[in-house]
Formats: sequence, C-alpha cells, structure tokens
Amino acid sequence: MVIYGHRATHLKTEQISDKCPNCGQQSLIMGVFEKYAHIFWITIFPYGKTGTSQCQHCQQVLSDKEFTTELKETYKELKASAKTPI
Repeated sequence: MVIYGHRATHLKTEQISDKCPNCGQQSLIMGVFEKYAHIFWITIFPYGKTGTSQCQHCQQVLSDKEFTTELKETYKELKASAKTPI
C-alpha cells in the first residue's frame, strides 16, 4: 500500500497596507503557502505557491484567485520574497 498525496506548508505572513475590498479598512494580513507532493509523508517535490489574505476588521478571507489588482501586485512581491525551504 502506497500512501501519497499533496500538502501545503506555510512560508510567510505579512501585514500589508492595502485596503480590504469588503470593508475598506487597512488591516489586511497576507500569507504565502508552498504546495508539494509527498509519498509516505516525505516531501518529493514542490509544485506551486498559493496565497490568502484576511482582513483583521471584518474577517473576510480571500484566496489568490479572488484578489483585486492591487492585492495581486502585493501578492507577487510577497511570493517572490518567500523562499522554498530545503
């Protein structure tokens, strides 16, 4: 029996100065996660990064596909600075 699958690990979280698309407050936190494949819970290879943002005021959570253009630019910068662990 072979146990395989995929998981995500947290790389970086940062408070950003962009406004929340829902409430307009400047209280967003953005996180970057690395997705990887594993066999028997041993990492084989990473295959992508994903991100989320959460407003500290209204608690709205957005995935990287739901970001506004301003949030996408901030996400690109944060994603470039988040390095994959060895």
